[in-house]
Amino acid sequence: KTVTLINNGSSLINGFSLNESQNFTLDSIYDQIMLMKRLGSNFWVEVSRTDNLTNPGARVYNNANISIPSGGLGTRVTFNSERFDNGNVHSTSSNTSRLTAPASGVYKIDFNADLAANAAGYRQTWIKVNEVTVVANQSFDGPDIVGSNYVMSTLVKLNAGDYIEVWVFQNSGVSLNLVYSPQWSPEFSMVKVSN
Repeated sequence: KTVTLINNGSSLINGFSLNESQNFTLDSIYDQIMLMKRLGSNFWVEVSRTDNLTNPGARVYNNANISIPSGGLGTRVTFNSERFDNGNVHSTSSNTSRLTAPASGVYKIDFNADLAANAAGYRQTWIKVNEVTVVANQSFDGPDIVGSNYVMSTLVKLNAGDYIEVWVFQNSGVSLNLVYSPQWSPEFSMVKVSN
């Protein structure tokens, strides 16, 4: 929140005087109350929101099967469609694997998907920040009857501009599809839940 202070007198805040209007960015209502108590009656405090009423976030999906080759270092999952995108979190034209934080804060991240069945090898999926930091990991042996169902969820502190991606690895010996299923697979979402 941004607080505009309109001076009706003179005062010192953190060692400097306010002679005209001044803006402060406050992280909590507690900060706002403490600032108002410190200012006393010399100032009129106007509080306005600088963020959107809806927290930034997006839920994206791919409307076709995605082939995951066997071996290697894993395959980043791309998403060509959006269910919603508040805050330009995702692009369907460039870097389509990424969900990017437009503002710093804590984000809830979810990934759901189904990888085709094959009894050989094992499967592993990571949620990574900026292609480096793994913030969620899921692995298991390859199933032979039903597919590998991924349901992953985590909370992550992100800086503005940080991005997250999903990477999938499998070593069955053949390529396997990440299977498209409406409303369920593959689906990836991120939403800011707090500062």
